[in-house]
Amino acid sequence: MKTNETKNFYTPNGWQGANFDSKLGTKEIAAKIREFCKKEFANCKFEVRKTDYNSFYVAVLESDRDVRTEQGKARTFYLQLGHYISDSDKMLNEHGKEMFKKIAQFANSYNYDDSDGMIDYFDTWFYLNMYVGTWQNDFKLTA
Repeated sequence: MKTNETKNFYTPNGWQGANFDSKLGTKEIAAKIREFCKKEFANCKFEVRKTDYNSFYVAVLESDRDVRTEQGKARTFYLQLGHYISDSDKMLNEHGKEMFKKIAQFANSYNYDDSDGMIDYFDTWFYLNMYVGTWQNDFKLTA
């Protein structure tokens, strides 16, 4: 039976996802996110890549529904979203916000974060970046 490791946090706002396992690296987590995206959003094409020892990115490359607002469509290059999707985001429509929130929630279930920028202390299992398109591949609407 698998038990979750309890982490002692240095900062008061530290958190650990329900699926966090210190034996999983970003390569294995990227594979799980890739599988989740294929299952949850079968009408989309994603790119999930490990970028260095503790970072990776998720980019939607194709979809039968647009994820961008008119303001987002006006951009001539890819949209860099970071790891936090806000309800007030002006580049993503409601479908896009919902999609990226689900992806971030799933990914963060394998993460922990015990960072506090006010004391210049950063401790996280991985960094997540999300995009609409990439610098090499523009987002395509397939409908």
